[in-house]
Amino acid sequence: MKKFFYSGLRLVTIYLLVIKYGFIFTGLTVSRFLPGGKKDGYNENALIRFSYCFRRMLEDLGATFIKMGQIMSTRPDIFPPFFIEELKNLQDNVPPFDPLLIPREFQIAFGKQPSEIFAEFSEKPIASASVAQVHEARLKTGERVAVKIRRPGVKQKVEYDLAVMRIFAQSISFIPSVEVTSPVESVEEFGNAIKGQLDLRNEAANNRRFRQNFEGNKFVGFPKLIDDYCAENILVMEFVTGYHIDDVAKTDCDPKELARHGLRAIFQMIYRDGFVHADLHPGNFLFNNGNHVTYLDVGMVAVLTDKDRENFIEAFMAMANNDGRKVAELMMNFAPSHRITNFEEYAKDVAAHVNEFFGKPLNEIEISIAVAKMVNILRKHRVRVNAAYTVVNVGLLVSEGVGRTLYPEINLNQELYPYLTELFQEMMKRRMAKMQAEMAAKKAAAAAVPAGAA
Repeated sequence: MKKFFYSGLRLVTIYLLVIKYGFIFTGLTVSRFLPGGKKDGYNENALIRFSYCFRRMLEDLGATFIKMGQIMSTRPDIFPPFFIEELKNLQDNVPPFDPLLIPREFQIAFGKQPSEIFAEFSEKPIASASVAQVHEARLKTGERVAVKIRRPGVKQKVEYDLAVMRIFAQSISFIPSVEVTSPVESVEEFGNAIKGQLDLRNEAANNRRFRQNFEGNKFVGFPKLIDDYCAENILVMEFVTGYHIDDVAKTDCDPKELARHGLRAIFQMIYRDGFVHADLHPGNFLFNNGNHVTYLDVGMVAVLTDKDRENFIEAFMAMANNDGRKVAELMMNFAPSHRITNFEEYAKDVAAHVNEFFGKPLNEIEISIAVAKMVNILRKHRVRVNAAYTVVNVGLLVSEGVGRTLYPEINLNQELYPYLTELFQEMMKRRMAKMQAEMAAKKAAAAAVPAGAA
């Protein structure tokens, strides 16, 4: 009964806010025609005004919807660039929860009070977000740690809000301009991403896997976990200090080498490990002396299958050879679904796009523009973009941005091509070995059939 009441109230709130921001949108539109009305880009572009109103509505709806919007801002395959740019302005700005609730969370997780675990514990958080907040503490061994505590009651609240989102998505899915974004499926996908971050044991498991994947790499790190104090609602890890990208000059780092190591780390995640940090943004990097970068906040990841990685490698090699038709075939086969009505026209559009950038050094290419154009072509021909493709693109876009900030002359093509050439050769060897094994198995099976048997 409580869930029904809450869900009904939230649904009514959403519709009322839709009406409210509908009036605001109309007012902004009308005001530009009034005497003294501004005629800048914001006022002239109705889509930008709509994006602004949508972002404000998510902020009014609170934490779960803000988190949903933040995840939406990482999906250029579903939403257009002007929408993505507006959603990037979403900030949690969530006030910390009552510190009197903290002891109960520790009791639930470990059967202990904070004073039994820590020599010092600051009740004032150093960061507060929609799912959890982070406190600084010191273990009885003297080690400085960061303590991530899930917000009390947030799990139930998210479940309720996601149920409301599903109903709302179904109610607007009949609108043609909305239908192309697959609102119901998108809510399910984004909802799974949010729920994955609610259990902090998932983040702990991700952290351990990243640390294993990069074991021995002295240039890339992830915070060390305090394994005895990792639970569903609390995560304790080493306190990492360092500099954000704007302050790299305060270290002894060589920007060129730092950019290279950062790019290679992203390449390894995507193309070799198939385990990708899916919340990459400059705030989740910390730089330290010795060209060292630490990746933070690994609660959201993407897992790529061997087939995913092979498709990416094959597509890149086809682009490098200016084989647009091959790229078109790979993108179509890689899509979860498509409604291509004219393959030749689709292949022609993709080939023209590939040819536009062929032969140019990547330091002369805006990857964000190249990706946006490809996504527009896929949208035009009703090809639904695979979510894994988006994760790879976002990873490359972030690495491009960070790389260019550190070392503007870096040529991503020169860094990536030799790496993928090696992986492509390994991939072809595996395929050849698999074919030979299958042929040998067929021969053995044929030889085992008795002479004269039907």
